[in-house]
Amino acid sequence: MQKNDGTLWGWGTNTDAELGAGQNMPVAKMPVPVGIPISLEVNGEALLLTSGVIIRNNQTFIPLRSLLVMLNATISYETKNKVVIVDGKEGSTPPIRISINLKDGEILLNEKSIIPRSKAFVISGTSYIPLRFISEQLGAEVSWNSKENKISIFY
Repeated sequence: MQKNDGTLWGWGTNTDAELGAGQNMPVAKMPVPVGIPISLEVNGEALLLTSGVIIRNNQTFIPLRSLLVMLNATISYETKNKVVIVDGKEGSTPPIRISINLKDGEILLNEKSIIPRSKAFVISGTSYIPLRFISEQLGAEVSWNSKENKISIFY
C-alpha cells in the first residue's frame, strides 16, 4: 500500500526480501516499509508506477512497461522463452533492440551479449529492469537527486 506521504508499506510473504530494509524474514505479519519512497520523472513529467521502485545491489529497478512506454519503445514478449524484446523509438540511429531473458537474466543489445551489474527479475508477474542500464542504452540521460529521492530521465 502507499500512504499519503508517498511511502510504500507491505506485509505477507517476504521470500525475496523486498519488504523492510532488505531483511529476509519469511513473513511480515505487520506492515513494514518497503523502502524509501523514490519518485521518477521523464522529461520533467512525473511517472506514476503501478508497482514501486526496488533497490537491489545498490541498483534501481522499476517495472519494465512503466518506463519503456514513456521512452517511446516498442515492447513484445516471447511467452515460451520468457524473453522481453525492446525496440528503441522509431527512427533512432542506429536502430536499438534489447532482448531481456527473464529466465537467466541474459541481455542482448543488437544481438550482442551484455553483462549487466544486476539481472532483471520478476516479482508477482511484474518484470523489473535495471533502470539506468536500459535507459542509457535507449539514449536517455539518467540523474539522481539524493535530497529529493528523485530519479530524472531525459530523453
